[in-house]
Amino acid sequence: MISYGFKQRIASVVVYVFLAIMAFLSIFPFLWMIVGATNTTSDIVKGKMSLGEALVVNATTFFTQVNAPLIFWNSAKITIIATVLTLLISSLAGYGFEIFSSRFREKLYTLMLLTLMIPFAALMIPLFMLMGKFGLINTHIAVVLPTVASAFIIFYFRQSTKAFPKTITLVISSLGSAYYPDYGAVMIGTVLATIPTLFVFFAMQRQFVEGMLGSVK
Repeated sequence: MISYGFKQRIASVVVYVFLAIMAFLSIFPFLWMIVGATNTTSDIVKGKMSLGEALVVNATTFFTQVNAPLIFWNSAKITIIATVLTLLISSLAGYGFEIFSSRFREKLYTLMLLTLMIPFAALMIPLFMLMGKFGLINTHIAVVLPTVASAFIIFYFRQSTKAFPKTITLVISSLGSAYYPDYGAVMIGTVLATIPTLFVFFAMQRQFVEGMLGSVK
């Protein structure tokens, strides 16, 4: 008869093997990118998996054909500005949806969540036309503005705000007008606690969405 301890060891081995496979599948695109950077185009098309000798040639071609420093600077600038504005505005919205009540709050919140069902491909042309009317074509503002108010980030910040006991806020409010909840301290803690999870989501959102779509199918 197989002992319980042996079954536990077998289960642990299966779990670790599964996790190792998933970790490899997650890391493989980065490994493929590194290997591809050292190979020629023909080697990449052939599926060569070993490191090549074309790294210097590929790097030279890249930096001579495009303005790489400008590309890196624009990417960093847009990313930093969009991240800061998204965290600020989405944290305010998420906090407001959870703390302040009204009879329309849940309806507006549900309506906002329904926008997550709209694919970005359906918004590209309307956004382009809107930015064209505002005269923002070929500007960084046109790239940043559509990402500032994210329904998913607002949802996530509201869920994070729920982690704070409401009794603390109610007790402070009942002490009188001299005491107010410190929004800054509350949201700094919320943002710091939320950033690691959001970073993982943004880094793996493509796999996350594909997994959800696969489960629906």
